[in-house]
Order: sequence, then C-alpha cells, then structure tokens
Amino acid sequence: MEKQYTLKLIETRKETIDTFSFILKQPGLRKIKYTAGQYITLSLNINGRKYKRAYSFSSSPSVDENLKITIKRVPNGIVSNYLIDKINVGDIIEVSEPMGEFIFNQEKNPSQVFLWAAGSGITPIYSILNQLLISNPSIQIHLIYGNSTKDEAIFLNELKELAINYQEQFVLNLFFSRNSEMQVESSILGRINSDFVKGYTLNHHNPINECQHFICGPSQMKKMIIESLQNIGVSEDIIFSEDFELTVNEQDLTEVIDSEVELNVNGSGHKIFVQKGKTILDAYLDNGIDLPYSCQTGSCNTCKATILSGEAKMIGVKERNDLCKHETLLCCSFPLTQNIQIEI
Repeated sequence: MEKQYTLKLIETRKETIDTFSFILKQPGLRKIKYTAGQYITLSLNINGRKYKRAYSFSSSPSVDENLKITIKRVPNGIVSNYLIDKINVGDIIEVSEPMGEFIFNQEKNPSQVFLWAAGSGITPIYSILNQLLISNPSIQIHLIYGNSTKDEAIFLNELKELAINYQEQFVLNLFFSRNSEMQVESSILGRINSDFVKGYTLNHHNPINECQHFICGPSQMKKMIIESLQNIGVSEDIIFSEDFELTVNEQDLTEVIDSEVELNVNGSGHKIFVQKGKTILDAYLDNGIDLPYSCQTGSCNTCKATILSGEAKMIGVKERNDLCKHETLLCCSFPLTQNIQIEI
C-alpha cells in the first residue's frame, strides 16, 4: 500500500508564460524522502471525478528545504489547467510517495554525466543537475537543453547562473530552434540533432562508457538521442530516459478490439465496455470506478493486475521483465479478445 501525504502549497512561481512551479511544504514530522529525478503523484477532485497525475520534482533533496514541482499548461489539459488556474497558496494537496527510476547511479562511478532535455523535460534534469553539483563535485556535467525561444526556456536564468558559479564542473549548451535577435549569447540555432549528439559525446568523453546519459523531452527527441548514442557504442545500461506520456501509434492498435472487461477489485466485480483505442484503466476511470494508479506510462507497478481469462496487450511501454506471465499494467493495456476477466 503506497503512502499518502497531505501537503500545503506555500508558494507559486511563474517560470514562463505557461509554466509554473509549485512549492509544497515538507511535513514537520513525516518528511517525504526522495531522490533527484523522481516524481510524485497528485490526487485531485475535479468536477466530481478523481484525477491523479505524476509530476517530476524540480527540487533537489540536498539543496531545497521544501518540495517543488514544475508544471507546464497543456492545451485542454484538465489537471494542469486546474492546478495553474484554481489552486492557491494555502491550499492542501494530497500526494502519494515518490517513485521513479530516472535517478543517478552512484555505484557506476562515472567521471562525466550528460543531461539531454527539451522544453518541460528540463524538470527532472534540473533536479538531478543541482543534486550532482552539490553532492558529486568531482563529476563533469554537460547539459544540452533545447527550446523554440529563450522565453520558453524554463529555469534559463538559474542555469546561466549555475554555469558561472560552477564553470569548472558544469558546461551549458543551449539550442533555440527559432531565429531571434534576443537569443542567448553563445546559444546554438537549431534543434538538437544526431550529428551533434554523436560529435559532442565523442569529443567530450573517451572512453564513452565511463559516463551516464539522462534524457527527458518529446518522444522523437529521446528516440533520436538514444539511437545516436548506441550508434557510437554507448552501452544501453548507462542511458536513462524519462517518459511523461504513453505513446501509442495507430499501427500498434491493429489487433485491439472493443471488449467487455470484468475487473474484480477486493472481491467486488465491475464489468464495463472498453472502446478500441482506450486503455482498460482509462475506461474504468471514465466510468467513475477508482482504481490504484500513478505514472500512467507503464513505468511503475501501481496499476498491476492479473488476467484470469482473455487477452490484453501492453502498448507503448518498455519491456517489463518483472511481470509474471499473466500480469499486466492497466494504464497501458488494450483488449485483444472479448470477455476479459481481470483481478487486482
């Protein structure tokens, strides 16, 4: 059973025109312990329905007294818009315990760390960066951060200040895809691309497997960077990427069908219709049935269930070797047969 906390919002900060940081007060007695790069799941009641959303920490445990999450407004996003428009200082927010494996591996003892980010993907990267600068002063850190314009770059001033204060340890590379007279000095015009990834990595570290790479941003960017690193011989076990959303392509849904699904939760059965293209978890939540879940990207085990009969397919997630034969994650499961029975 995951731990639950109630936290008070003590400050909001406008980072860009559509991005805000929320500072949450640490509990006095039962403090929340987390590792830089992890996320926390917020539970909110909006228009009669309970929503859960996972947001990465932008604070760092060795640097910040309180907890900070940074949220970008999503067009038509129910939760992001509610948080930005409706939540005020002094309000109480229910959260679950920190989770996530997008964290620095101290045991591998790297001499350099490469941080790759675009847009709001800077959030967990910023947490890792600040933590490493304080706790691992011997590690050389490279941040490669892409945005359309400087006005959309979250934490831009803080990053430039860190580059000055830690100039012997930290190298900042800024990419801006739109030409502007107001861009940052020494920034690169364009997008982070495969040639840059390969060239920069080879030029700044050899042997290339005595480092760690952390990647967070749009799915296509992550895929490009991972493939580029592997093409020059970077080992898969030192490349870490964070997923903000489940990515499902139309061709992945070829075998998926409309189906009746019966879910047994704590001895109580609930049968609903799951429309093709909708995950089993989303279908139940849309029907007002509250189920345990957290990340919604197939990264954690909170929504793990056992298929008793019928078949379902997990789509858009990395291979999960920790699941048994008939276990599945409801947040990324789609029906393949009729009359599926599942148990939590």
